[in-house]
Amino acid sequence: LEREGLATRVMSALDVQAVAEPYIRRRAIHHLEERRIVLFAAGIGNPYMTTDTAAALRGLEIDAACGQLRASLSTVDIGTARSEAPPSLPE
Repeated sequence: LEREGLATRVMSALDVQAVAEPYIRRRAIHHLEERRIVLFAAGIGNPYMTTDTAAALRGLEIDAACGQLRASLSTVDIGTARSEAPPSLPE
């Protein structure tokens, strides 16, 4: 995206500052107000939540009016190609 001249920011709730800045809701909204593309990475740190769930949660948190939620191909493949039943969640 940056090669095409688009300003981008990668944000993560997990501590990976070598590749992404920390997720702070107000900062994410500020980046969007500055016309930057914000990419949310690395999930939310909860073992029972997928990165897709994290992306949807972040979109709701910043009141995203429009946008696109993209699942990675491997996540889609795992979800549709699994033949055994998923493990049950603890009570």
